Amino acid sequence: MKILLMIPKYHQMWWIQQPPIGALYTATILKNQGYYVEILDTRYKFKKVDILKYDVVFLLTSEYDLTQCYPWDLSEMKKQIKDINTHNVPIFAVGPHGCVLDKMTLSELNVTGVLKGENEIVIPDFLRSFSKYKGKKGFVFENSQKIDLSTLPIPDYNLIDLKSYHSYVVFNGKVVKKNTGLIFANRGCPFNCEYCYNEFFGKTVRYREVEMITKEIIKMKKADIDHFFFLDYTFTVNKKWTLKLLQALKNLNITWGCQTRIDCIDEELLSKMSESGCKYIWYGIESPQIGKYVKNKNIDSESIDKIIALTNIYKIQPMIFILVGFPNENIEEIYLWCKTHKCIFDHSIIFPRPGTELFNKLVKNNAIQFYNWLDLEKRSSLLLYENRDKVENKFKILSTLDNYFENTFNKGVKAINE
Repeated sequence: MKILLMIPKYHQMWWIQQPPIGALYTATILKNQGYYVEILDTRYKFKKVDILKYDVVFLLTSEYDLTQCYPWDLSEMKKQIKDINTHNVPIFAVGPHGCVLDKMTLSELNVTGVLKGENEIVIPDFLRSFSKYKGKKGFVFENSQKIDLSTLPIPDYNLIDLKSYHSYVVFNGKVVKKNTGLIFANRGCPFNCEYCYNEFFGKTVRYREVEMITKEIIKMKKADIDHFFFLDYTFTVNKKWTLKLLQALKNLNITWGCQTRIDCIDEELLSKMSESGCKYIWYGIESPQIGKYVKNKNIDSESIDKIIALTNIYKIQPMIFILVGFPNENIEEIYLWCKTHKCIFDHSIIFPRPGTELFNKLVKNNAIQFYNWLDLEKRSSLLLYENRDKVENKFKILSTLDNYFENTFNKGVKAINE
């Protein structure tokens, strides 16, 4: 059987183009099982393919780098699916959209079926039962089992052009474009932030063996990749495991970045991270007075200030995620905080995504009617914001600061350790 794993075009930040790690793991597993598999990543570069040469297409509605904050607008996906549909090749949607709203995703995308579960589990499982579903349409197939990470193979990087993926990172005091390898060392998130969808990978954190992580890195290094990003939602959530991994990274002569929480890091970790090549850390702060606005994220401002200062001391660039749109937030306070702290920040607008506690609180309790994903985004946002234009203006206000990440390209990096 010939299989195409297709990543459709959807909105992503222009300065980061990450390898399709979910597709790579899945394709490698399928190849090892004897299938012919190709990956078509249309997010960054469209390569014309002969759809008729495939027996089945799996459409990954969001790659693993955006599973917890998946895109709303499926219009580009619909165009691509419509083109494939003219050839009568069966298409199955896989990803967070189908997991949280299977019927609406099935209807809007007009696909043959929706598969619910982690890619590496649900796709091979479905293929084992493929003959039962041949000729059928409009069904949902589910396997909620979570993969044992020790069974993941080292990806076959020949399936993609690894050197075409890059990110713009703050590196030794400058924003530079780096070919970037993507590593998923642990999966899952034990926290309960009300705006984040973490059910796809679950709340139990699973860890890969350090030896397998280093083998994966070494294989990418052979393809001339020496900079890496750890996609783990909270890289340092388990200190003992993290210290073991950092010791192994010290011997690899690489540079890297990651993301974590203020309350999951300390000076010892920062020291070891710096020694092993860490150049930047994205902290999910969301707001400088996070406890005022966000349920289930009680991090005090003193802890935030302490960790940012320590991160700079150890010559690691602190990168801050900011969210705007919380009820009664003080944009002047957020502006002043971003301006005066020695960090670089990126910001986005909060949305009540299906599958989150925020969505359940706002949308289900108000019983609103919605017809497609974009309609849902507009209607649910009205329940959160007093005025959407005001939220957009808050976003624009923060965008004027020199240490807003996109501005560092043109104005120079001022908020960085010297």
